[in-house]
Amino acid sequence: MSAPRLEVELGAVAHNTRTLVDRLASRGVRVVGVTKAALGRPDVAAAMLAGGAVGLGDSRVENLARLRAADPGQVPPDVPLTLIRSPMPSQADDVVCLATTSLVTERRTLDALAAAAERRGVRHDVVLMVELGDLREGVPAEDLVDLARSVGRRPGVRLAGIGTNLACQSGVVPGPRAMGELSRLAEQVEAACRRPLTVVSGGNSASLGWVLGADDVGRVDELRLGESLLLGTDPLTRRPVEDLRTDAFVLVAEVIEVQVKPAQPWGRSPRRPTGTPRRGGGTARSARRSWPWGARTWTPTGSRRRRAPPCSAPAGTIWCSTSGTSPSRSGTSCGSGWGTARWCAPRRRRSSAGRPSPPVRPHERPVVGTRLDRVLTPT
Repeated sequence: MSAPRLEVELGAVAHNTRTLVDRLASRGVRVVGVTKAALGRPDVAAAMLAGGAVGLGDSRVENLARLRAADPGQVPPDVPLTLIRSPMPSQADDVVCLATTSLVTERRTLDALAAAAERRGVRHDVVLMVELGDLREGVPAEDLVDLARSVGRRPGVRLAGIGTNLACQSGVVPGPRAMGELSRLAEQVEAACRRPLTVVSGGNSASLGWVLGADDVGRVDELRLGESLLLGTDPLTRRPVEDLRTDAFVLVAEVIEVQVKPAQPWGRSPRRPTGTPRRGGGTARSARRSWPWGARTWTPTGSRRRRAPPCSAPAGTIWCSTSGTSPSRSGTSCGSGWGTARWCAPRRRRSSAGRPSPPVRPHERPVVGTRLDRVLTPT
């Protein structure tokens, strides 16, 4: 077999799905299995369905097409498929053909879906997403009822329910405040539209902790789960969920060279593409990162985090840490899936007379970062 390759243990995916389906059933919550991390692979989807997922969700239209074209023995034609993001209006025709339900936030998207559904002679369900603080997606809470009323005036689409997305873009943790507001909004929409909602979607795998630990989940009756089914982990803590398997995916690769070499090259060489020569000493295994403002020891990924020292970086410096921690505590942090970036706010310099000098101008601010074993200085 070729390498590198990713090997999937489908039994682990089915086990994780069945475990969470059983736990959530006692809370009155259904599971929609999200396949986007597997690019809509039919065998992974089949494992989720075998574990008890009531439907499948994906964020890419092409992945939904892959699921629809799958062997009926893996993905039956009547399995509900949900597009777990708001579709582009240009995709409306494909969406109403492939998906049963779409998550929607905009009126023009509703117009496009309604027109496409009428042309195709189908009825398309929509779940209106409401913004509850994470700033990932959603209509403002005060505008939700009006948007819900407008769905009934559009033939071709039907209001299935409402939903939210937390702990995604800004890391806002699902809790009783946000989930309580979602339940109250569901009741307001039902009263305004004079019809019950069949879906109140409480979010992704990050909502598991709250749902399983809350005394009352309110109106929440569905979760869209991907990471917890595939990896067996909680996105908030990156730790395994109790009784779930974490061995569903194994990356297999061949080692083609094992040598001990110095960290520094020798011989004449032009400037690196980043504009900065490599810094460090010792061997490649134990190189220390030598920053322009002094040497600092890097904390490897997975090691115990230590409190970072006070920032001594030049004004305007960006620290990028693939381990999720930054050597700097000052400035504004911005988390990403690959690490943390911090902007050290410009400091006012003092002249020889003791008076503050003008702030550092933007073109004077150095931009310096690190990525694994190299220092980056964009030009």
